[in-house]
Amino acid sequence: DNGALKAYLPDNSIYPNFILNNPDPFPIQDGAWYRVRCSVQSNTNGQVTVGVKGLSTEGNPYTTWQQEIPFGTERRDLEMYFQSDLTDQARIRFQNQWTDPMYYLDNVEVTRVNVQPLDPHEKNKLLINDQLQAANFDLPAGCWSDVLGNPLTSPVSIPAFGSIVIYRLPDEDCDNISTGLETPGGPETPPALYPNPAERGGELRFAPRGQARLTLVDMRGTTALQMDLANGASSILLPSSIAPGPYVVRIQSDHGRDVQRLIIR
Repeated sequence: DNGALKAYLPDNSIYPNFILNNPDPFPIQDGAWYRVRCSVQSNTNGQVTVGVKGLSTEGNPYTTWQQEIPFGTERRDLEMYFQSDLTDQARIRFQNQWTDPMYYLDNVEVTRVNVQPLDPHEKNKLLINDQLQAANFDLPAGCWSDVLGNPLTSPVSIPAFGSIVIYRLPDEDCDNISTGLETPGGPETPPALYPNPAERGGELRFAPRGQARLTLVDMRGTTALQMDLANGASSILLPSSIAPGPYVVRIQSDHGRDVQRLIIR
C-alpha cells in the first residue's frame, strides 16, 4: 500500500539467512496476548519465518513466538495471535534462507489484545457424508454460511463421500441477511451493492441514502471498516489493505438498516 519493503538476498557469499527486525523494541508481558498483522507477496512461491524475540534471548535461537508463512504471487494479508511467555523488550523479525526468493513486506503491526476462550466447534462445523449416495443434513440452530459467505438453509445436500465446512454468522445478522432493509413499515427490497465481488482498493457503489453509517464486518464478527456517509453518498473506496473474503455490509440510517453480503477479492 503506497510502497513496500523488498527483502532480497541473492546468494550466501556473506550470510546464509536474511533477517529483518524493527528498529525500536516494544514491551511484551508474560501471559499477555498479541496480534500480529502483515502483508506479503512475491513473484514466485517461497517461505519466510515471522517471530517475536525478546532482547534477553538475542544470544540464543529461541523466540517467544514464531510462524512459518508461505508466500506466492498473490498478496496475503495475514493476522496471527500468540501468548507471550516472557516479560521483556522485544522485536518482530522476518527471516528467510538465501535459497528462498525475493518477497515484498508491508503493513507490519504488533498489538496487545484481550482474548477470551472460545470453543471453535460452536461456530465451525464439518458435515461429512460417508454414504454411497447424496444425503441431506439439517443445520444446527442459528444462521450458517459456507466458506465463501453464501447463506445456507436446511437441509443441506452433500454428495456421496463429500463434505462441507460451515460456520455461524453473527447472531445480529441472522434475521436481516435475507431481507435486506429494515424499516418501521417492514422489509423492502434491498438496494444492491455493486460490484459484488468487489476489488480491494476499488469503488463500492450502493443506493444513495440520507446521512448514514456504513460498517463492514468479516465472518468472525470483527469490524473491518466503519465510516460515516454524507447525505446522498452512493459510493466508497474500499481500503487496499483489507483482507479478501466474505463480509457483511450494514448501512444504518434514519430510514432503517440495510444488511447485505459482499465478497472482496
